[in-house]
Amino acid sequence: MKQNIAYRGQVYFEGTRRFCELRSSVRKQGNGPDPLLPFWVDHQQFTRIDKEDLSFTHIFIGKIFKEEEDAIQEKIVELGAVPEQFSIAPQTISQELFLALYTIAATDRRGTIMIQLRDSWIKFFGTNERDHSWENMVQLWNQQLMTAAAASSKQGGKRKRTRRKRKKKRKKTRRKRS
Repeated sequence: MKQNIAYRGQVYFEGTRRFCELRSSVRKQGNGPDPLLPFWVDHQQFTRIDKEDLSFTHIFIGKIFKEEEDAIQEKIVELGAVPEQFSIAPQTISQELFLALYTIAATDRRGTIMIQLRDSWIKFFGTNERDHSWENMVQLWNQQLMTAAAASSKQGGKRKRTRRKRKKKRKKTRRKRS
């Protein structure tokens, strides 16, 4: 399941990149309305998580972090000493899996998955102490998203818009004829 979720995240970013390329080619042809990228803002999203799926996702994330806790404990035993807090990098959660989990959490309109994911991640890896800490991983996700969305600008699909300054016209006044 972990590999499936990680692959889902990769497909999401690749799909975003390809959509941007398609949008760019449609803009060049100039036919019809300007297509918009399926992207979420605040509580609007491109996919919906049903209640059953939501429950399964919470259970799945809980199992992932239980495995991670066990792997970290094994690593501590292997080291033979208590390491500095948050110094052990993720053992069972790959970068691709994190990106996919974050995408799932970001698309949950209730926000409960994001709370669980953030709290669990911070518990094991901290907020901003290391490269694998929460804020750095979120920044990585944002970079991936912007890289995918920037594909259309690389294809020449976006035009720079500039504002033109208007000339001030003199107000015409009515003059009385005598």
